[in-house]
Amino acid sequence: MVKLKDIAERTGVTISTVSAALNGRGNMSSETRERLIETARQMGYAPNQAARLLRNKPAVDVALVINDSRHNLRLSGTYLVHISEFLDYCRERDFSQRIEFFTDGERDTAIPETMRDRVARGIIHVGFVTPGLKRFLEEHPGYPLVSFGEPGIHCVRSAMEDGAYRAVGHLAGLGVKRILVSGGPQRFDYHRQIRRGAERAIRDFGLIPIAQELREEIQVNETDSSFMAATVEWARRVLEYNPRPEAVFCSGSFPGRALAMVALEKRIPIPSELKIVTVGIVNAGSGSYPELTSLEHDYTGMMGEAFGILERIWNGEEKEGIEVRVEPELVVQASTVGELPAK
Repeated sequence: MVKLKDIAERTGVTISTVSAALNGRGNMSSETRERLIETARQMGYAPNQAARLLRNKPAVDVALVINDSRHNLRLSGTYLVHISEFLDYCRERDFSQRIEFFTDGERDTAIPETMRDRVARGIIHVGFVTPGLKRFLEEHPGYPLVSFGEPGIHCVRSAMEDGAYRAVGHLAGLGVKRILVSGGPQRFDYHRQIRRGAERAIRDFGLIPIAQELREEIQVNETDSSFMAATVEWARRVLEYNPRPEAVFCSGSFPGRALAMVALEKRIPIPSELKIVTVGIVNAGSGSYPELTSLEHDYTGMMGEAFGILERIWNGEEKEGIEVRVEPELVVQASTVGELPAK
């Protein structure tokens, strides 16, 4: 088993210098720090994270780390749901907690402050796993972190591939033939799952995919001020396409609402001539006219599973990585069933 002493002897520095480099502390050049980290990695150094956490007496039991800017909190209903579920669970279990927004993911070696300073006994991480964080977790597989919504050594995800299959099957059962399945950036596993499940259903049910050049919804981040205008423009292009899709399955509530608005504007009756299914948070489709059929994440169930994995890690029960997939719920509403007058 490689120890700090072995790394120090290999690199010609003191044990304290090695420790400082591996823990992000100390006054040294970035070149020296990187050299020591790389040597430790090559030698297979794997610190005992459980012992470190006990030794450093973490300030809180669990932290929620969100890979985004705090500024975007007011623009993302999803983050508010994550935070609400997290705080509810902490209150139920009497866990002390902390929330961090991590925005330094562009640097290859950057990791959240909560992890760097070992503030929490365990972490639930929301969002894209950055290169620096991925590298850290690969080098420290025992670290008590659960990835929420994206792949990881320990992770909880929506079973979106199966959910998307059911959503497209619902549309096929209503007689739909021409369909557009749109989605977000394919670098995210969540969007890849939706596309895989939908495309499998299209093949199995004999549907006709159309307007493929429009399946990448919006190239503007939803927190950008121009997002809604760009979304409405995308919806207009979809509904002006010839032949027009009989149904659209889109990966977010904003595109679904934009489609509904433009359809009403163009006097396209919903759902007889256009059916819409979205993916989103609980009640995502209920704030629209018409109310949108929605494939909804079970964030309550996902958060419970995430805490369950952390507790197993704390108790020493989980030596290998674990992945839990939680089924989303298809909530059928007026955009696929029931006739609405065109305005």
